[in-house]
Amino acid sequence: MDVSEISLRGQALEILQSIPEEQQNVYQSQIKSRQQRSNESEYERHQLIHLAYPQAPKEFLEQIGIQTFIDGLVDTETQQALRLGRHTKISDALIAAMEFKAAEEASRSYKHLVKQVKFDECQSLEDTIKKMVRETLNEMEQSNSPPKETRRCYKCGRIGHVQRKIQEPE
Repeated sequence: MDVSEISLRGQALEILQSIPEEQQNVYQSQIKSRQQRSNESEYERHQLIHLAYPQAPKEFLEQIGIQTFIDGLVDTETQQALRLGRHTKISDALIAAMEFKAAEEASRSYKHLVKQVKFDECQSLEDTIKKMVRETLNEMEQSNSPPKETRRCYKCGRIGHVQRKIQEPE
């Protein structure tokens, strides 16, 4: 006997054990097509399994419970991880699912932090490169501008040219 059968006595236990076969089939199909609900407790799922298979041995109920728990999970990665675990108790599968979700959540937040740091580094690197390009362009503009005409020619003494640019009459 399991926990729910121990807590039921007399007529309640008889009702549980004498569920019509058609109703058992309805419960069985509900189990197979059931998706995890956000507010669903493991106890509610456990009750539905007992309603679907009232005469089944405890080991069978445990295996069906594990399978329906895993199949009912929305997240396929968690499903895969639990299937690889080959759990023998529903409580072990539940604990493993919670641990997997916690690890996944921790990894997700860590990745977010790493991406943020990389973005910040790239942003500052981009700003630095832009600044250097602007400075280089400014220097190039200044060097390409016509020279200031303050030079004095050593040969003729006039301002604005140098000796090599003097055109001598031929």
